[in-house]
Amino acid sequence: MIIINQNYGQLGNRLFLYAHFLAYGMENNRKVLYPGFADRTDFFPNLNKKFLINQFIGYKCQKSLENLLYIFFRRFFHNKSKAIRLLEHVSGRSFHMRLDPLQEFFYPEFDASSKLPSGLCFFEGWAFRLHEAFRKHSQSIRSIFQFDDTTLEAAQHFLEKFQGGLTVGIHVRRGDYASAAPQWVYSDDYWIDAIQKMKSTAKIKLNFIIVSDEKCLNYQIDEVHRFYGSDILDLAVLSKCNYIMGPPSTFNRWAAFVGDKPHFCSWNSKEFPTLDCFQQFKMASATPLYLSKQEIETVRWFGII
Repeated sequence: MIIINQNYGQLGNRLFLYAHFLAYGMENNRKVLYPGFADRTDFFPNLNKKFLINQFIGYKCQKSLENLLYIFFRRFFHNKSKAIRLLEHVSGRSFHMRLDPLQEFFYPEFDASSKLPSGLCFFEGWAFRLHEAFRKHSQSIRSIFQFDDTTLEAAQHFLEKFQGGLTVGIHVRRGDYASAAPQWVYSDDYWIDAIQKMKSTAKIKLNFIIVSDEKCLNYQIDEVHRFYGSDILDLAVLSKCNYIMGPPSTFNRWAAFVGDKPHFCSWNSKEFPTLDCFQQFKMASATPLYLSKQEIETVRWFGII
């Protein structure tokens, strides 16, 4: 049993962390418990049925109990707790894994599982990546993380308005990126120019669906439509678009993965794609050659690839 007993980052980071651990569990016949994800499981019924604490303890429990267990694990079984140190001293084995430093675990050829203790393991860290196992079990992971019917119906109802063409979902990331990753906070002018470039080069009508953590966005272009929803709904709408683009972010990358849609990552504010530039999702995608070593390490640190 592997217990993820800390929350890091936001929804996209947590989904990728959970998914990689589930891929590892499928590959090695180990159960994975993530109590900190309990408040999201109603949106993923297949996950709720198969991989949460219900399976571990054998009956359907309330989310409040899962949250209490998350608090318990977080307080008493982190890497510096007396409980862990005493347990390891008495048993003579390790019960804990913390990924620090982070960078080495983002390389596709690196096997992060080599440092996972066998048996019961409490995990802390921003990211855990096993790209080969993830690719091998990608279809199963997509199935596990399918959205619930209510969320899917809401996303499809919104997109039904745009018939007779293709939809391009655009993730305009602002919010925490203003301080955490200002190099990826692009101006409205950039997004307008990118939209105009795609419109002028496409051979079919395009409708652009904007999701963002910023409320005041109005590009005043006929084919641009803003969707306002929760982060889960934004993710579902993005995943159902024909094409998906955004700055380096696990949020839009997850939408491309779970929707199995062509994706374009805007590595900087100088790239204006055509539809030919979009590529089917690859978990460990190649970074552009013009990025500096520091920029590549930043991308890896954020858990984006």
